[in-house]
Amino acid sequence: IEHPLSLDPEGQVIASVLAKKASVGAEYVVIDLPIGPEVKIKSKERGVEMAKKFVVVGKAVGMKVEAVLTDGRAPSGPAFGPALEARHVLEILEGKAWNNLAEKSCEMAGTMLELVGKCKDGDGYKLAKEILVSGKALAKMKEIIRAQSGGTGITASKDVPAAKLVERICTDQDGEIATINVRSLINIARIAGAPADKLAGVWLHVSAESKVKKGGCLFEIHAENKEKLGLAVKIAKTSPLIELERSIIEKFE
Repeated sequence: IEHPLSLDPEGQVIASVLAKKASVGAEYVVIDLPIGPEVKIKSKERGVEMAKKFVVVGKAVGMKVEAVLTDGRAPSGPAFGPALEARHVLEILEGKAWNNLAEKSCEMAGTMLELVGKCKDGDGYKLAKEILVSGKALAKMKEIIRAQSGGTGITASKDVPAAKLVERICTDQDGEIATINVRSLINIARIAGAPADKLAGVWLHVSAESKVKKGGCLFEIHAENKEKLGLAVKIAKTSPLIELERSIIEKFE
């Protein structure tokens, strides 16, 4: 056994990521390194070590790399699954939605704008947000989609197809959201069929610290296959995917 299942050796991760960038002739690269209990990098110290290695290896192969440590404790946006994610990204570009995914996108794009000298250090986020809000980012995305699809690609959120099979997972109590298990939600999306089934996935209705009422929807499971949906729902209802804040942690007698 070379390494534990699902844990990629650090050297292979760095080599794989930067090799892909080098293969397309990238000169400037921004690497997102999420940190949190449910992602691969568990601590800031570990993230700093990996970030420094990305920078050093990138320089060795002729790329200017900036590695950014980000908060991986909560999901970026509500969507898990190809069609759901595509729809939500287009909604942000169209100005119909704004959340932590939009904020992070502006921060990452701003980092790249600063890296390539398009603006002064510290001004990248502002410039990136201006490009997004102005509609220029949407126009460029449509241009890319048309080029890649031969002019037949979907360029509006309303035109992204949706799964016919949808099951709502609701809470059985009032409370405030304490934690959202990102890795488990990704697993539920996979059980439902994503990413092979393009319309399958999970759509999150809550965020950390949001208040919920008994019977309120926590998330939806989307699927193209009835059996896959049934299995995903069964596991979702018996797994601690989203936990509510509790005053009492444990009792002893």
